[in-house]
Amino acid sequence: MEEAPRNIDHTEYVDISVVGRLRVIRKHAILFAMFVCLSTSLGVAYAFLSTPKYKSTTLISPSSDGAQGNYVTSLLGGLGFGGMNMRQARNSRAMGLAALSSAFFTRAFIEENNLLPVFFSDIWDAENEEWLVDEPGDIPTLQEGYELFSNDIILVEDQGFNGLVNVSMTWKDPQMAADLANNIVASVNARLRDQAIGDADLTIQYLNEELAKTTAIELQQSLYNLIQTEIEKRTFAQVQKEYSFNVISPATPSDIDKWESPNRVFSICVGFMMGIFLGVLFAFLFEPTKRVLRESEL
Repeated sequence: MEEAPRNIDHTEYVDISVVGRLRVIRKHAILFAMFVCLSTSLGVAYAFLSTPKYKSTTLISPSSDGAQGNYVTSLLGGLGFGGMNMRQARNSRAMGLAALSSAFFTRAFIEENNLLPVFFSDIWDAENEEWLVDEPGDIPTLQEGYELFSNDIILVEDQGFNGLVNVSMTWKDPQMAADLANNIVASVNARLRDQAIGDADLTIQYLNEELAKTTAIELQQSLYNLIQTEIEKRTFAQVQKEYSFNVISPATPSDIDKWESPNRVFSICVGFMMGIFLGVLFAFLFEPTKRVLRESEL
């Protein structure tokens, strides 16, 4: 005689009150405590074992808002180009800010200062000056250096309302962070100054060639004025060390105990809260999961 199939009651009462939830957690208190302890321990390990990173910031002002802007304004105004001065200032400011974060300039900055061994020091043998890699293809490239630099190291913050700009560097060595912040501003100034001098030289050369071709007095006078303008622009660039950016406050190294990250208190709190969340989640999923597995065996 066949045994009658068992009727499974799927209408089991579930207590969803606060007291009921606390009972569930209490029932699995040991596992709950294990989750909290494990997650908190991971937070503590991260907080105390991860390498500290330090942040250094230099405060700069684009020269188009200061000495360079005043010089260009008076020069263009005196030549009858008063409507161009604001565009000149905006273009100079935009060019300087773009250079700070452009891929071309950053790659050149990394290469000129030999920063790849610094950025990837974990695979660099400083004593023998060689990469600790098995394949040549594993050697870090300038593109990889640029991505690391732009994503994790440099931060350019344009304050906008007052024209000032913060250039911050975050690195595991406080002195290196300060040096990077100061050096990149100096490098931008030098590169844009050299570019301005080169452009002025080419323009002067072209204008002199045109001057030699014409005999019209009025056209010659116009060319003389343009040449004089380019000479003054080149002279200004040659004598201005801070050509594109004026340094208001240079970056200084942070104290060794004043790191930017990790935030130890925050990391431990996150670990503790994640432990509580996972412990509660496990406690509430354990009984339904066990019941489903038991019923599937019937």
